[in-house]
Amino acid sequence: MPQFLTTSGTSHFIEEIIKKAKKELVLITPYLKLSRILSERLAEANQRGVHVKLVYGKSELKPSEKKQLDTFSNLSLLYLENLHAKCYYNESTLIVSSMNLYEFSEKNNREMGIVLTRREDSTCFADALAEAQSIIAAARVVSEPKSAGEPTKGPTAAAAKEFDYALKSRLVYELLKKLTSNPDQFTYETVAHAFGGGSSSTINAPDFPRKGIHFKYDGAIRFDFAKSYEYQSFKKSKQESIDRLLADYRCYWNRDVLQIYAAKSFDYTDEAVVAAYQLQAIEKVLPHL
Repeated sequence: MPQFLTTSGTSHFIEEIIKKAKKELVLITPYLKLSRILSERLAEANQRGVHVKLVYGKSELKPSEKKQLDTFSNLSLLYLENLHAKCYYNESTLIVSSMNLYEFSEKNNREMGIVLTRREDSTCFADALAEAQSIIAAARVVSEPKSAGEPTKGPTAAAAKEFDYALKSRLVYELLKKLTSNPDQFTYETVAHAFGGGSSSTINAPDFPRKGIHFKYDGAIRFDFAKSYEYQSFKKSKQESIDRLLADYRCYWNRDVLQIYAAKSFDYTDEAVVAAYQLQAIEKVLPHL
């Protein structure tokens, strides 16, 4: 059922929505001035390849704020003059709130919010989603994600290399087939990928490395647990040891999924090296699953 949020709870859940976004993140806020922590969370989402749609209104952005947002290669920036709604959501969780993405609001205002989940509040979630999409459709596009041929600045250059999935996926696919006695278990799908409008590759293996776990690789490593209680048991007993084992990687534990990404400090220059680096993480974690 819907959960009521006060000021601190709203701020916490907005950060969690950004942290846990997998492919899509929508932020609708009339007033926009990002705090440092939310800027860092958005940078992390950008590096994960999450497509962000940010709708604002009321006043034009200051040049410094626009410059900051331009460093995110996967961000669509939209403007709607009569915007007053505040709504934030990813694939699974949505917040309707009085809080703007404005640093002053987080620190000084008394705010309220309601959090909805797609699984438990499906009807209300769908209604809120429809209205949010109507707002997006009415908004004016200020800037769109950078195309594959457009030069990037600062951290986005590394992000572009990180999310050049096609070659890495093919290399990981060939290496993974050597780890299993049933090579046909792996499927290799070509899928549309938002970054740069290009194409990329996804590797899927149901019931790998054992029944009840679905393996997926699309530049990030995913182990999806079919049964939530098995995931919770696994997380409780193994999270600490796996996080320690994969100290050179980034591990995200949420919603019955273990996701593994390359470390921020990793040098994305040679796709074959990156593929081998990702495969090392898979080989390390397989004996624990």
